Amino acid sequence: MKTTWNASASTSKTGGRLTGKDLINVGIFTAIYFVVVFAVACLGFIPILMAAICGIIPLIAGIPYMLFLTRARK
Repeated sequence: MKTTWNASASTSKTGGRLTGKDLINVGIFTAIYFVVVFAVACLGFIPILMAAICGIIPLIAGIPYMLFLTRARK
């Protein structure tokens, strides 16, 4: 399956460099990711969930990461 990626007009103008909007997106999604990981990791204080944290965190924290990948330019 071949996927095509449409380059935006700002990419051609800046020559593929990071813009302020790109850095803001990275910062926002990084903050969301850290909050989600911290909230799920707090479940580790419950002894029965301590072993399951290794599987729960990637499932829950993968959601904001995948949303970030849909916004990131290649």
